[in-house]
Amino acid sequence: MVAQQNIDQLRAVIRLINDRRLDEVPPYISPAFDRHDLSGAFLANRPGAADLTNFLAALIEAMPDLVIAIEEVVAAEDARLTVRYRFTGTHHGPLFGIAPTGRAVDFSGINIYRFEQGQIREVWQLWDWATVFAQIGVLRVFASR
Repeated sequence: MVAQQNIDQLRAVIRLINDRRLDEVPPYISPAFDRHDLSGAFLANRPGAADLTNFLAALIEAMPDLVIAIEEVVAAEDARLTVRYRFTGTHHGPLFGIAPTGRAVDFSGINIYRFEQGQIREVWQLWDWATVFAQIGVLRVFASR
């Protein structure tokens, strides 16, 4: 039952993000929230719900038509969810200091969430930034020979 409640909470957060209602996200996030970005090079690991909403706002500024789709959810008994996402949008604003290119992006990511008292307490995220950078033309991808 708790696993389904956590899934429902997460789906509600994604709906709010897709509807651009970021001001309604904080009640779903623990005041002690901590984000761990496993790419390391692009996003600092900063605590707090405000950091999460600031990150989401910057992502939406970079891709105003961003749509986040949940492709798969795996729930664990210990209040953790593993979620596979698909992100689509168009690069119309600055992204990590990269000027807008107008190019479409379509990439994946995986997040592992830990819930505490019905709120998202912690997330470990790994998104395919290499694909994003290749699609917007700032990274050349070399095919193996």
